[in-house]
Amino acid sequence: MKEAQKAAFAFERFQIVNFAFKDLSSVEEDNLTMGFSPSGIYDSENGGFKMILKFIVGTKNQLQSSEELINVDLHAYFRFNKKTPLEDIPAYFYRNSIAIVFPYLRAFISSLTLQANLKPLILPIMNLSSLEQDFKDATKVVTEP
Repeated sequence: MKEAQKAAFAFERFQIVNFAFKDLSSVEEDNLTMGFSPSGIYDSENGGFKMILKFIVGTKNQLQSSEELINVDLHAYFRFNKKTPLEDIPAYFYRNSIAIVFPYLRAFISSLTLQANLKPLILPIMNLSSLEQDFKDATKVVTEP
């Protein structure tokens, strides 16, 4: 039996820092589009990593312009076990950190739309691995003074 290894990072917490939505009851689910924009701020001195995940749900009309129905800004905080330069962060971190946070976003959206006594929006389970490179490219290093 092969022994399991501890991950190089730990999930600490998340916060929804902005949330806005409109009534979805008149919108067909087939007409919804979803977009993600991940970025990160990494403090290489203490190993703290802040993920900033912007999530938008909209509809497509005949002119192909989106009408924004849901807008969420989520911040997730991770910690690396040791002082690690940005270039040494394992590639799997970017993919896995999004996968760790997505269920919280999904639960938040369905809970709030349900609590508002509207047609609840239940996001499908999604493969977000295509966001990995965009997330990595949009990560910046800062050092706290």
